[in-house]
Amino acid sequence: MHFLKIIRVTIALVVITMISVYFIDFTGRIPQSWSVLPRFQWIPALLSVTPVLSFLFVLSLLFGRFFCSAICPLGIFQDLMIRISRKFPHRKKVKYEYAKPHTLIRYGVLGITLFSFFAGSTGLLLLLDPYSNFGRLMASLSRPLAIIANNLVVKLCVLFGFYPQSLYPAEITGLTILSVGSGILILVVIALFTWHHGRLYCNTVCPVGTFLGLLARVSLFRIKLDKVQCTGCGICGTICKSKCIDSKNQEVDVSRCVSCFNCLKVCRKGAIKYKFIIPSSLKRTSPAYLCHSRRKAIFFTGSLVGSFLTRRSIASTLQKDADPAASRQVVLPPGAEFLDKFNKQCTACQLCITKCPSHVLQPATLQYGIEGILQPHMVYKDGYCNYNCTICADVCPTNALSPLTLKEKQLTQIGVAQFRPDLCIVPTRHTDCGACAEHCPTQAVKMIPYKDGLTIPSLDPSICIGCGGCEFICPVRPYQAIYIEGNEFHHRALAPQTGEKSKQKVDDFGF
Repeated sequence: MHFLKIIRVTIALVVITMISVYFIDFTGRIPQSWSVLPRFQWIPALLSVTPVLSFLFVLSLLFGRFFCSAICPLGIFQDLMIRISRKFPHRKKVKYEYAKPHTLIRYGVLGITLFSFFAGSTGLLLLLDPYSNFGRLMASLSRPLAIIANNLVVKLCVLFGFYPQSLYPAEITGLTILSVGSGILILVVIALFTWHHGRLYCNTVCPVGTFLGLLARVSLFRIKLDKVQCTGCGICGTICKSKCIDSKNQEVDVSRCVSCFNCLKVCRKGAIKYKFIIPSSLKRTSPAYLCHSRRKAIFFTGSLVGSFLTRRSIASTLQKDADPAASRQVVLPPGAEFLDKFNKQCTACQLCITKCPSHVLQPATLQYGIEGILQPHMVYKDGYCNYNCTICADVCPTNALSPLTLKEKQLTQIGVAQFRPDLCIVPTRHTDCGACAEHCPTQAVKMIPYKDGLTIPSLDPSICIGCGGCEFICPVRPYQAIYIEGNEFHHRALAPQTGEKSKQKVDDFGF
């Protein structure tokens, strides 16, 4: 194996292993410092505008699309699928051959994505970002399967009377039909592309791949054919996953070459080299068909871009049922600040959902509209926002959730509790409860005298932060007597009064 390929494969295996383990981890044992890994992906770096973006630019200008083979988890995943497919008997002798680039589609997708992004819509970016697609694949399929496997091992251990301290059953959370369906769709699409066409997805659909292809045209290091030594045998083209080596004309389409270095080891004459090219010696070798296709791509982009500018109209027309909480203002996670900023920066990679220790973050369906599908929102059915936790903002690679100190988070009002006395069991069942007040970390919910010695909840919106502890614990079903109404803009709540928390005598919680 060529030493350049050894380097590439080593980096790729380390990257995909670490990112996959970080997404799949349901034990909380992986350190939070691993959250730096997703920040070295192109779209998170672009949206958060960190120094990493400069690093990625320099990397691409030096080594072309090395990122696609060694750092992009979805690209590495495709290489693994290609390798697995080769293990099937009828696939062992399958050979690739040079194919012309799908220029119209490539630049059309890139153009539409860029146009819609600068017009304020991130819907396409959310759907096509390779890192986020890989994240959804891990969060929706791999992580649940890992939890199921863990639970089976735990049951077997118990069955044989073995109780290891490091193993315990876990609950599958953060899944919806839509999120699982999106994971399956991503897997099927990638499988079909790689099974039949190698890296066609990266070189046709992925806007990051197309953009890096433009940078690769002026990169300093690239694969090049020595026309003097090359005999035109074509063996290099049969192993090229990107189908970018034209052996007949002795040319390499560097815009599609992902620097996998597979071709270096097969050339018997040593005609294929990875070499340094002085920028001043670069030739303008764009074929006429490329220029023509680019003009068509621009026209194609202009004619279609209007269809991607629809905003959150569906969410506002959803049917309202008998529960007022069902039509509430969506509750944004801490650090989101306000809806437009959050929607434009979040790529729905699902990392915050998998890392939320209280499982209060769930993938959205149409709560944010079409553009916000699968972005996280607060659902208090399975948990509430931990008062002493900032994990979601800490791990967000795009700064869609701005970093918050613990003190800032504890004063960030993401929503306000709403009380419905007509549903509360104190007046309806004439019994003590007080569960909401007991679980309120800021004392925004207090119990005040009602009648016959009973007490009833009373709200102080100024110190409520919308954590949802009250909604989560309320025993009234199917509709809670207290729920959180989201704030369109996150506010700063007043600091709760210090002192001993009021104590309530609770004889019966009603459940």
